Amino acid sequence: MGLATFEFHIARAARERYGFADRLFSLTANVVIVDLAASRELAHRMNAVRDAAQNPDRVLHPAALNVMGIIDEITHLVLALYRERRDPRAMLDALDWLEARVGRDAFDATLLAFADEFHTAPLHSKS
Repeated sequence: MGLATFEFHIARAARERYGFADRLFSLTANVVIVDLAASRELAHRMNAVRDAAQNPDRVLHPAALNVMGIIDEITHLVLALYRERRDPRAMLDALDWLEARVGRDAFDATLLAFADEFHTAPLHSKS
């Protein structure tokens, strides 16, 4: 059985607005993989679209993207450790709890909407 890989999700609208299809960060096992070149490229594209040269308050620094992505991946790791050491069913129970509160149809629609809006980089490059 292969190791699960988690990655930092970027909204479809943002990927399209900034013309970006790469993966910035991913987590495999307990290793966070950071693509520094991709972070710099995305920050450059965002700054160009946002006209940051004329609007310095809109500048996005690659380091800010890196920190945001690393925090996201650390959260994945903490949850994985919790599931491993305390409660292997934590996510399944959380999903069951949510589905019971909102109903099956709304639950399924929410998961599908998330998957459509925040699909992974490989899927984005094929769409």
